[in-house]
Amino acid sequence: MPLYEVAVSRIFIVKIEAQSKHEAAGLAPFYLGFNDSSEAVDREQFKFEFKDIDMVENELILVDEVEN
Repeated sequence: MPLYEVAVSRIFIVKIEAQSKHEAAGLAPFYLGFNDSSEAVDREQFKFEFKDIDMVENELILVDEVEN
């Protein structure tokens, strides 16, 4: 089966309770992960398999305090 390399960009808006703006800015990008969320039935139905997922960018864009 052919192998393709696909670049995907995503932006997440995350609300995080933290002790400070600085801490929130560090914790969110550090712990916001990525993984293959496909299930075996998906891979079988659509005949695909992720061979490798490599995060090449994880940049903090903005941190603002919001009301609960």
